[in-house]
Amino acid sequence: TIAAIELAQVRAVASALDQLVDALRQSDSRATVAAVRQQVQTFDSRTFMVLDASDEYIDLRDFALKLQAASSDGAVRSAAASVSDAVVAAVVAGSNRIQSGSIATVQYGNQFWNLNNSHGLALYFPPDQNSTDLQPYVRHARFWYTQQGRWDDYLRDYLGLAALNTLPSAQPGPTVRPPMGIVGPNHVVYLPLVRR
Repeated sequence: TIAAIELAQVRAVASALDQLVDALRQSDSRATVAAVRQQVQTFDSRTFMVLDASDEYIDLRDFALKLQAASSDGAVRSAAASVSDAVVAAVVAGSNRIQSGSIATVQYGNQFWNLNNSHGLALYFPPDQNSTDLQPYVRHARFWYTQQGRWDDYLRDYLGLAALNTLPSAQPGPTVRPPMGIVGPNHVVYLPLVRR
């Protein structure tokens, strides 16, 4: 998903997600989460140029909205609503939509990606243990900021990795870079300029 984010709101999103994790852990919600995970807006990460439930990144607000609608647990519904509200506050209005509601893939010509349930913030949520990024993610070897929240702990439980040991804490520095994704020398990155 591509959107402009109000960085001052990121902590509120992370806090709301932590509260959702706490509510999910205290409820018997695994089946509900699994059903929602199958329906949620995904972003291409496995099958090249195809959006489906096997993709590892999901839209955070779509997940929260669908979980809020599907759950019978009041604490989960309330926490999911808080996540949704936090995402709305964090995403700069109008910055995450393409006017057509879909993006045509270049390689497949007239094939379209339906991104109508994209709200501006993605969440790493692989559908199973087969992701090559999963263990580095839950071990805090992929991004240093995973140490701050509890989503990675929820993924451990949900995907059955509870016995996996964590690596020593990684701190940003000369050997550990802040999260930028994998950008090589032949990539062009466009960043929005917002003046206030």
